[in-house]
Amino acid sequence: MGRTVNFTAQPLILTTMRTPVLLSALGLSLAATAQTTLIAESFDGYAESSGMVANDPENWALWPGGSDQAISSAFAQSGTNSLACISTNAADGGPGDLLLLLGDRSSGIYDLGWSMLVPSGKGGYFNIQHAENVGSTGSFGLEATFAGGTVTAVAAGQEVTGTYVPGEWTDILINVDLENSAAVLFVNGEALVVWEFQYNTANEEVTPQLGAIDFYSYGGGTDLGEFYIDDVTFVQTSGGGIGMAENNAAPLRTYPNPAQDVVVVELPRALGQGASVRLLDVTGQEAALPVVLSARTVRFDVGALAAGVYFVRLDDDGKGHVARVMKR
Repeated sequence: MGRTVNFTAQPLILTTMRTPVLLSALGLSLAATAQTTLIAESFDGYAESSGMVANDPENWALWPGGSDQAISSAFAQSGTNSLACISTNAADGGPGDLLLLLGDRSSGIYDLGWSMLVPSGKGGYFNIQHAENVGSTGSFGLEATFAGGTVTAVAAGQEVTGTYVPGEWTDILINVDLENSAAVLFVNGEALVVWEFQYNTANEEVTPQLGAIDFYSYGGGTDLGEFYIDDVTFVQTSGGGIGMAENNAAPLRTYPNPAQDVVVVELPRALGQGASVRLLDVTGQEAALPVVLSARTVRFDVGALAAGVYFVRLDDDGKGHVARVMKR
């Protein structure tokens, strides 16, 4: 269910595999950077086949004329349930057409992510809406279609393609920096498309507002739409948001992901004085101590953590990077 949580991190000491290392020796710190979790949804608290709008009308709504999407135990990235988006019409998609409401935000920096599974032979689709009230047509900031192992993203008049593995969970992360009207779509940690958020998909200038995500049961017009989403998170950050250039050129890399015992994080560069690298849970609390492996590599021991979503957050010289990590 949606909730709002604030946190204040406590100072910590990074440790190597043998002896503790003072943060100053590596130019690192663990100073707090504000983070507010606005939505954290695993779908595990709802009954099989129940509709998501019926379960949580505060955070979910229907596109006019669309139908609700249902809770399913057929697949789950964590826990037992996910949200199933299944079409009955390959050519046009639908009837499922579900909006995740994001609050018509016009300022701030946000990380929106979820895990997505598209079975082999099926397809999937989502878009970003500039307003919660989509009217009869809506204003699209991004469209992403999944079919046959190819993901096609359209934003600000550009079309970019990438890959995913049918039948496996794909990690989706969208950063929207409304302070600079910039946005990035990451697929499995790789930046697929970077665009200016004041333009719609047709490259027309619009009000740069973050309204909703539309999960539409569509598979690209040929494949029957069928996909599942799990572990949705919507987080507001401040003090070093993800900028377009920084994250397109130098993302955080985490492996293995999903993880069971250990997560290794490769940093984009050797960090400067006062930089911080942290593993946070969905409430914004520190979840594990980092272990320094090298100047650009740290490790988090996650074996004792509960299954679910965690965030690796790097803040360095006023710039921020974030990666979602799944713990199984």
